[in-house]
Amino acid sequence: VMYKKEESDAQWQLFGITDDEGSVAKSLELGTYVYEVFSDSYHKGEGRVVLDKANEMYAEDVVLRPKFSTLTFEAGEGVDIYIDNEKVGTGSWHGILNAGTYSVECRKEKHKSVSENIVVTDSCDQTITLKSPIPIVGTLMMISTPLGANITIDGEEHGVTPLTIENLLIGEHTIIVSKDDFKSDTCIVDITENKMLEKTVALKSITHVTITTKPKVAELYINDEYVGSTPY
Repeated sequence: VMYKKEESDAQWQLFGITDDEGSVAKSLELGTYVYEVFSDSYHKGEGRVVLDKANEMYAEDVVLRPKFSTLTFEAGEGVDIYIDNEKVGTGSWHGILNAGTYSVECRKEKHKSVSENIVVTDSCDQTITLKSPIPIVGTLMMISTPLGANITIDGEEHGVTPLTIENLLIGEHTIIVSKDDFKSDTCIVDITENKMLEKTVALKSITHVTITTKPKVAELYINDEYVGSTPY
């Protein structure tokens, strides 16, 4: 807090620094004074006070206007948030930004990053939903013999063969192809951006066998591997 007498040639002096409760006190001669109040990240406060009664306590309430806002950025699951190229959070971010323009970027694996300029004004708290990163995708064509087999990709069902699956994220995926009376087949495919991968799977037919024994309950091994007890 700075002060001076309301005279053209008066010099500014330090009145004091406010304590943890935001207060500071000082004894002054009677007269008219002007004051200015400064604090980081706030606009300057100023005023005028007339001290015309001896042994009187004068109180000036000064409310500084902030130069910042409290913002919340929502970006979505697994999306890294960068402010001016510095990572600040994943999925969402909540914090204080001084007034100004910031470059906010959203990054995610196997996605194209998206940047936008965010203008922060004084005392304008808000929640902003950021633009989502753009998926980098390719196409998979699944064929099987016999046709009509179920396709599961990374645990999610996608239909039956033959099938063209578009907009599949680049990288490796686990494919399970299954059909009644056939042994399921599991394979790994690697999807490339803007390209089509054709994958053909030949399923082997299976036979259902029932094994019973005398006596009725016995340990059963197939190819030296324990599979259970009879009947099986």
